[in-house]
Amino acid sequence: MADKDTDEQKETIAEDLVAIQKYKMAGEISNCVIQGVIAQCVAGASVRDLCSLGDRLVHEETSKVFKKAKDMKKGIAFPTCVSVNKTVSAIFLLCDLGAHVDGFIASVAHTVVVGSSPSTKITGRKADILLAAHYASEAFFRLMKSGTENQAVTNVVQMIAESFKCKPIIGMLSHQLKQFEINGEKSYHSEPKRKRASGEGMAKEMDSRTTVFKKNNEMYVLKENAPNALFIEVNSKCGTMPFCLRNLEDEKKACVGVPECVSHQLLEPFPVLYEEPSE
Repeated sequence: MADKDTDEQKETIAEDLVAIQKYKMAGEISNCVIQGVIAQCVAGASVRDLCSLGDRLVHEETSKVFKKAKDMKKGIAFPTCVSVNKTVSAIFLLCDLGAHVDGFIASVAHTVVVGSSPSTKITGRKADILLAAHYASEAFFRLMKSGTENQAVTNVVQMIAESFKCKPIIGMLSHQLKQFEINGEKSYHSEPKRKRASGEGMAKEMDSRTTVFKKNNEMYVLKENAPNALFIEVNSKCGTMPFCLRNLEDEKKACVGVPECVSHQLLEPFPVLYEEPSE
């Protein structure tokens, strides 16, 4: 008969293997879904339709795993977002989404250049920004291991961006993932963490209003019906995961309830940020 310490060790290993399995499932689903969205990124496509497609595919694919675990939560970890950057001869689309299985999250992002092909290649500054993003992310992944200091990541990302005469966007953090938590307390940043941009890297909010939020841990008793109904639905359907207003039962009513929830810090918005129009 195994002693107590051995039993505890086996239990821990088993739990880790299950967690890894769920992470891998979430990763496979996210990768599969984003490929499905990318395939529909063509000239004239609707951004809203692309986002709805991504969310629908995440729900469909996550519903296929752990069918017998009726109480297990799974689905969207981050709603599909498509950011459009129009240029002279091509359209840059940044697709971003995430799936989770039992709270184990896998998020993915990919930049698509609509209108480009092996015979119609992009050149100049458009090519510079894509190469800067590609090589910086590859270096970032290789440095993501135990013992790597934040500054080491910062220096490499900065060096690669500068070699293409690009600048990372200020204030964009890469957070640690935990079960049911997409923004863990640990994060990597560069100057602080920037996404690659061909302008000054000083992204700012403009007139666009975000539709993506996540629930905070703040406590407040809402008095109005619309924000109260919104918060109850978010708590039930989304929990701690980020959500998009388009996926709620009544988007118009949800829009009415958002301001009070945000003002009392019950919901945290994900702002829409812009570079200069020509960048």
